[in-house]
Amino acid sequence: LRRTQLFKVYAVSCSKGAVRKLAMASLLPIRLARFRLSSVTPATAGWQSSRRALSDGVVTKDKILAIRKATGLGLDKCRKALLEKNGSVEEAITWVRDQAREKGWQAMQVRGDQQTSHGLLGLCLERSQGRSLAAVLELNCETDFVARTDDFRALLSNMTESVFQHGKNSELSSSSNQFHLKTLDGDQLKELPGSGSRSVGEDLAEAVGRVGERLSLRRGVLLSAPYLGSYVHSAAGSTTSPSSPVLAGSYCALAEVQPRDDVTDMEKVSTQLCQHIVGLGVTSPHVLDVTGPQQRPFDTETMKKTNAELLSQAFVMDESLTVDGVLNNAKIDLGYFHRFVLGQ
Repeated sequence: LRRTQLFKVYAVSCSKGAVRKLAMASLLPIRLARFRLSSVTPATAGWQSSRRALSDGVVTKDKILAIRKATGLGLDKCRKALLEKNGSVEEAITWVRDQAREKGWQAMQVRGDQQTSHGLLGLCLERSQGRSLAAVLELNCETDFVARTDDFRALLSNMTESVFQHGKNSELSSSSNQFHLKTLDGDQLKELPGSGSRSVGEDLAEAVGRVGERLSLRRGVLLSAPYLGSYVHSAAGSTTSPSSPVLAGSYCALAEVQPRDDVTDMEKVSTQLCQHIVGLGVTSPHVLDVTGPQQRPFDTETMKKTNAELLSQAFVMDESLTVDGVLNNAKIDLGYFHRFVLGQ
């Protein structure tokens, strides 16, 4: 090829054999000149730097896995972070999180008109010292695929626990024998403390940068009462993770119940009652969206009138009995209840 036609080759990384075939076919003649095949090399600067980093111990398998475990990002992004920060795992984790948050804020602006009709409801419930505190959070995304991922469920779990801690630190955790209700909108939820020193809003932006979809916080609800029954329904399994107290699903019910005497099966009856509410699609007559914290004492007669429609229904577990009959047999009175549905 020393005195044959020279061809303009755009793909520098192509093999010498491919260049010879291109020359012999005489496809792009330009002018006669000398052409040195030795100038065409497959290596690039990035490839060479990665090889050097591997040989120097800057990038190791253990470091990559440590960053992946802390951030949930892909292996390639974890490797890139180590290269950027010269092998420091701590600095690499901070760097990738900053990058994800920045990318997330941008994506939230660009994808602001995208519908977030999928997602999950999260429930965190604690009963202690004669009082129950429950937090319900709805986290939405664009596709059902993202809603089924472990990353999304972990995010839901962390944010639901943040809402729960907010309730625990507020007047809802008081020992007074009253019912408390508080609702939070998306903007209020974003201001709550999140992971580490970040806010829930910053955690949300970081997650958007990871998953590449718009995520939104629709609402948060805090309920506190002497005793709350609960049920979460999900076809894909209700637990967010084995170690998390948060349950996840598309339907959720909470019911305030009060015993007349000593009751041994309070949890069983209240859970079955919530299953009835979810299964039969019972609409709650109680107001959920309140502008400020709401509290009231338990009024049995008022509650019976308010809940008359539910109490008169045939019980889903035993249709020979009404809901009122089941509660009377268990010596339990029903107060506030609500059925949460994803997207409603």
